[in-house]
Amino acid sequence: MTDPQNQAAQNQQARRKALSGVSTPQNLLAPTVSFESKGRILLLGPEHRIRLAVDALCQADADCFKRIAALVTEAMPQQIDAAMERAAELAEAQSGLTLYRLPLLSLHGYLGQFDVQVSVGGECVPLAKLVFSGEFFDAVLDLGAEPRISAALKPAGYFAPVSDSEWDAALASLPTLTGGFEKPRYFQLKTDHCAHAANGLSGCDRCLDVCPADAIRSLDGLIKID
Repeated sequence: MTDPQNQAAQNQQARRKALSGVSTPQNLLAPTVSFESKGRILLLGPEHRIRLAVDALCQADADCFKRIAALVTEAMPQQIDAAMERAAELAEAQSGLTLYRLPLLSLHGYLGQFDVQVSVGGECVPLAKLVFSGEFFDAVLDLGAEPRISAALKPAGYFAPVSDSEWDAALASLPTLTGGFEKPRYFQLKTDHCAHAANGLSGCDRCLDVCPADAIRSLDGLIKID
C-alpha cells in the first residue's frame, strides 16, 4: 500500500513542477490601452444638423457650450425641411455657440487625442488651439454626408451616425466621455518576426491590408501601431 503522507508529498512536488512551467496569473491578463478625455467635443457637418445636435447635448447642461466646437464643412441643402426650420429657431437660443467656417484639412486620432487641422490664411492650424488653446479634441460627432474617417472600425470617441438609432446612441454617449477609460490591447507586434521590410526590401503588407481600424502604418520601412 502507498503511504498517504508520501503520496501527498509526491502530489505537492508534481504540482510545484507544473506551476513552474506556466506564467503568473498577472501575465495571463490582457494588456490594456488607456484613454484620458476632458469632454471637449467637435461637431462638424452642415449647420442645421450641428444646431440640432447642440440642442440635444445642451438641454440638461448649460455649460456644455464651453466644451463644444462647431465646424461647418457642408452647405445646407436648398430644399428647406422641418429640421432646418427647427435649427433656425434654435439659432437665437444658442448664442453661446460659435460656428467656424474654415476648410478642414485633416482629422485623425482617437478618444482624447483627435487632431483636427484647418486652413487659416493658407496656414495649417489645429482647430483645438483656436477654440480651447489646446492641441486636441476628445470626441468627434461627424454629421456630414460622408464620414471623414472611413475605416470600417471607427476609433473610440468618433461618431458618424447615419440612422436615427445611431444618432440617438451618439448623443447619449458623448456626454459620458469624460475621465479615464481603458480597453483591451488586442494584439502586439513582434518586430523580430515582421517581414514588412526585412533587409531594406519591401515584403509583407498583410496587416496593413486587413486592419479595419487603419491603426497600422508603415513609417520608414517599419510597422507602427497607433
